[in-house]
Amino acid sequence: MTIIEKILARRSGRKKTSPGEYVTAKIDMAMMPDAFGLLRTVISKGGIREGAFRVWDPEKFVVVLDHRVPPPTLANAENYKLSREFAKKLNMKHFYDVFPGIGHQVMIEKGFVRPGELIVGAAIDSRGGDAPAGQTKVTGKTFRGGVGILYHLLQEQVSPYLGVEALFENDKPAGFYTEEPDAKNTVTAALVLGGEYFMNERFSLGIKQSLGAEFALKRDVPKENTDTKFSTSTLFTGRFYFN
Repeated sequence: MTIIEKILARRSGRKKTSPGEYVTAKIDMAMMPDAFGLLRTVISKGGIREGAFRVWDPEKFVVVLDHRVPPPTLANAENYKLSREFAKKLNMKHFYDVFPGIGHQVMIEKGFVRPGELIVGAAIDSRGGDAPAGQTKVTGKTFRGGVGILYHLLQEQVSPYLGVEALFENDKPAGFYTEEPDAKNTVTAALVLGGEYFMNERFSLGIKQSLGAEFALKRDVPKENTDTKFSTSTLFTGRFYFN
């Protein structure tokens, strides 16, 4: 027998194993990378109540967040957040957050792999841009629309003005999600005070000070309530007037 067949035979309580056979073997150690958070989706789809789910032996289960560090998208960051929360609920003893190293190497460096043991591990593959198992691919889209009104106090070469501006944004970030998010709708309204210096009849350079409020509207996935933020900004402007 090969070394693999010997290990499988020992952990399945058999004298020998051969290619093509199915065996039920006792696992010495299991490792799962970023896909750990997806277990919540798998459990839900399988009709298993999350509170009833348990890891068969926390001493023999290792989780390493290593594939997308730091998270390049909001979806990846949300998946890491789910993984941390789920690991805490399951009282995972061997949970390695971002930056410990590559999961397969961490298993060896931390002493979880020893000669003759049966070790299983998961890997994440996304060939051809498709979403990994358990996730949905969202291409993403953003729509912005706004209106502004300015009132010039003086029709001179140096022209101060007052005004109001409003902007609406509908944004759904691209990425891989365990649950497709709702688009985020944001409304921004601002009072503006500024001044322009006209280089000629149509073109001006200026400065604009804004005091505004941003309203992020409620959405269900992820669960977010309506939120309001106040901000100020200073911009240097260049404008071309057609009329």
